[in-house]
Amino acid sequence: TSNILSTFYSNFNFNEALNTTVTAEEFLRSWLEEKNYPIVNVNFESGNESTTVIFRQTRYIGSFALNNSLSDPDYAWKIFVECDLGGSSTDGNWNLTTNHVKSKLKFLFDTSSYTIEIPNENYLWIKCNKDFYSFQVTEYLSPGDKILEVWEHFETLFNDDLLSNNDKADILNNAFILPHGGEFVDYNTTIALIRAMHNNPVSFSTAWPVFVWHWNYLMGVEEHSRYFRNFKQFATDTILALYEYNIDNVVSAGATHQEK
Repeated sequence: TSNILSTFYSNFNFNEALNTTVTAEEFLRSWLEEKNYPIVNVNFESGNESTTVIFRQTRYIGSFALNNSLSDPDYAWKIFVECDLGGSSTDGNWNLTTNHVKSKLKFLFDTSSYTIEIPNENYLWIKCNKDFYSFQVTEYLSPGDKILEVWEHFETLFNDDLLSNNDKADILNNAFILPHGGEFVDYNTTIALIRAMHNNPVSFSTAWPVFVWHWNYLMGVEEHSRYFRNFKQFATDTILALYEYNIDNVVSAGATHQEK
């Protein structure tokens, strides 16, 4: 067995690609021997003359095992980060499909936070976990009142072939998971992305199964379950909004209590 593992590990060489001393064995053990999985917050700030990206990782609350007494709250996974950046702005006019740089950022993230400064370069969006290869949740945040701006750009990019099928599936997967944990992204973002999928269904061959899995999972939640409160509130508000938030408008006049 040791010979097989040695041969397996020898096929991976992070040093040359990522300029790191982390071995393949250390990388794999950080995932195989630790319960739960991480959430990576990508704080994206683009100015007139530079772009700043701050990465933070923590244990995702929605992945917690029933008994986490032995889990290290400050544990840092060894995460292979690979991100595309794109978009440009000229005189206030945005173009999301230009200036696309594939794998602009590529590094091994093994600390609680890491900051990257990109001088003299300006972008409008960032997409990490390239091609959906890593088992993590990713949340993209922008500063100030534009906190969900990257997600709004994703809605537009869903209608373009710039992102791969797997990248679109990863974005949708995050959009379903994040609202459950009470992060900044809510189910309004999720629904907006789903609506965008109808415009070019061929480019969503991987994303549609992700949608079906999550939707079936949400629909299977028990009516009186104490979980998924955020989704239940969103669904209730969405339905009642159609009837001016008056349950009496949902059913015909004279309906019994049971019918309502």
